[in-house]
Amino acid sequence: MKSTCKSCETLQKALDQANFNNKLLLAQILDLAKPAQPLVPEAPPEFKQIDPRTLSWNVRRQMLEAEDRKKASILRQAREEEKNIKRAANVPRGETGGVAADISESIADLEKELGLDEDLRNEGA
Repeated sequence: MKSTCKSCETLQKALDQANFNNKLLLAQILDLAKPAQPLVPEAPPEFKQIDPRTLSWNVRRQMLEAEDRKKASILRQAREEEKNIKRAANVPRGETGGVAADISESIADLEKELGLDEDLRNEGA
């Protein structure tokens, strides 16, 4: 057996520790260099056709007319709804506050005109 001095043993331990640290560091660097997933060729990007920046006057005019027709129909529908709301507010209400009272009153008036009111009184007596 070879005997070594204390300082040589300390240096040998320090060298072993440094070598171990170097191996760990090298393994980590090599792990970082490896790709996590195998490289798969990517599909080429889909290209969109670029629309022309200038439109012919006919196309632009047609677009504007279509927008105007749509706006006009929306305004027309809004006016019709307002008219319907006003008509509903102007419907006469009977004493009970409903349309049913108006109908029953008109039926009673019609029976009086036809003379059915008197026939019903005579039958009940």
